Amino acid sequence: AESRSHPDPSKRFDPILIFPEGTTSKVEYLLTFQHGAFVSGHPVQAIALDYKSVHFNPAHIVNRKNDFYILRHFTQFVSYLKVSALPVHYPTTEEKKDPHEFASSVRSNLAAALGAKLTDACYEDAKLYRTGLNLKEKTRTQGILITEEYYKDKVRVHLGGLDVMEIHSILGHNLSTLKAVQKLLEQFIVADVSEDGKLDFHEFCSMLKLKRGSKQSERIYAVFNDGEAIDFRHFALVIASCSVQGKTNTYKKNIAFELCDEASKGYLCENSFRKSFQGGSDSPVLHSEKKLSDLVPLAKLHKDAAPHNELRISKQVFAELVSADNNIADIILETHGFRLLLT
Repeated sequence: AESRSHPDPSKRFDPILIFPEGTTSKVEYLLTFQHGAFVSGHPVQAIALDYKSVHFNPAHIVNRKNDFYILRHFTQFVSYLKVSALPVHYPTTEEKKDPHEFASSVRSNLAAALGAKLTDACYEDAKLYRTGLNLKEKTRTQGILITEEYYKDKVRVHLGGLDVMEIHSILGHNLSTLKAVQKLLEQFIVADVSEDGKLDFHEFCSMLKLKRGSKQSERIYAVFNDGEAIDFRHFALVIASCSVQGKTNTYKKNIAFELCDEASKGYLCENSFRKSFQGGSDSPVLHSEKKLSDLVPLAKLHKDAAPHNELRISKQVFAELVSADNNIADIILETHGFRLLLT
């Protein structure tokens, strides 16, 4: 980018062609732009690619499996592409400081030239949706004469409005994050037997491999179902919030407590508390025994009234203990085999 400002034209690099969507999308919508082309703050020239087709649109976001993408080009004698070069966009002072604003301005101009609508969806959202469609098509369309009505009714993917960037904002921008969310979606679709895009109690237990007749399972379900339907977005965000090592939030605290309270007493005795720290030797969090030995005396300082001086740790006291050491909840989740995490 710096070479473009060099006073000697012979030492300047040629302009670089970048597809800021990460793909080529169909003309109805324009996906959000990635910011790489706009970070330097140098002028850019948008190129509008307008595909005109009859039987097959060569512009695509994500191909389905066994889509015969190359062969489908031969379903029409000719494919038309209109290429239009927009005026060079010189960023304002504000746009130079903010790549997101710079990218949004260029995207708005490009959408106007194409007559396309803007969408908040990104390339990863499209890949996630295609993952769901691949699974639905595999299980719902094999050996069946498909009608348009059947496809709309049975081959639907409910993402609950999830934006993959929401997961990135929790876990950070990691290349493996999308694959983890795709795997979670596949598991969600399999568990959602009713195909309404939401998990009822039995479907929830099936997904997390919990005992359906257990009060503990009912309480864990209640943690997820805190006044909101457990659609894929809500489920994925809760799982993501529990997947961050070394950070504690309300969901992680409540799930950890319910996992410890196997007897459904509403409080933890010392034995159940100690049991929650056993079996975690392969956990990435080390020294669990030392953490336990430090915590029990603290818990006894907060103990509720109990016969025979029995230690009882209420949910509130448990939350205070967990907040004092962010790794405690991770140890408990690991010990109890709560492994359905986006890691």
